[in-house]
Amino acid sequence: MTINESVIRKTFQKNLVRLFDETGKLKKDLADYVGVSANTVTSWCAGQKVPRMDKLDMICAFFHVERSDLLQAHDSSSDSANRIGALDMIKIPVLGSVVAGDPREAIQEADEFMYIPSMDHRRSEDYFALHVFGESMEPNLMDGDIAIVRIQPDVDSGQVAVVLIDNQDSTVKRVFKSQDGITLVADNPAVFSPRFFSNEDCLSLPVLILGRVISIQREM
Repeated sequence: MTINESVIRKTFQKNLVRLFDETGKLKKDLADYVGVSANTVTSWCAGQKVPRMDKLDMICAFFHVERSDLLQAHDSSSDSANRIGALDMIKIPVLGSVVAGDPREAIQEADEFMYIPSMDHRRSEDYFALHVFGESMEPNLMDGDIAIVRIQPDVDSGQVAVVLIDNQDSTVKRVFKSQDGITLVADNPAVFSPRFFSNEDCLSLPVLILGRVISIQREM
């Protein structure tokens, strides 16, 4: 069964509310413990957002529970042995930037990690996450977001990708293709003007597509 984000969000919401009810703990205390605003905790309880995995682990520590107690659906009519809908997770690296051509090389030196649902046969080695800096992709990608990237050498025209230029500069932009080359386009043109690279540029610099952005995580 494919588990989408809405199912994850709903499952987390129900379990978080249940833990508050069972323990009698206060939302304000959780907010202080995790280091977020009270409004953020309220949004979690309302099923509007799911916290990043580092925050999720802090919530587990606050309630003294396992991650599965928050990410696994429970049948309230039965005991804990009859849990349903387990969510398997895979661990992927979070990078500040990507250089040197092959993202797998950068991944080997990562010192920060996060977890994403292991759906559609995802493998850890096929994904990485990237901190987003700047405003060029607003409003779809905001400064401070984490982009989840599937490693692949090509994307469809118009898709958002992580692109490495001259083995030095990695950027997140929409890639538009033509017979003559590719154009990197920002969602916020006031910050970044379209930049064209000919087919010759792509080979000589080079200009390499490292992967496609498939989702983001954003703090409230």
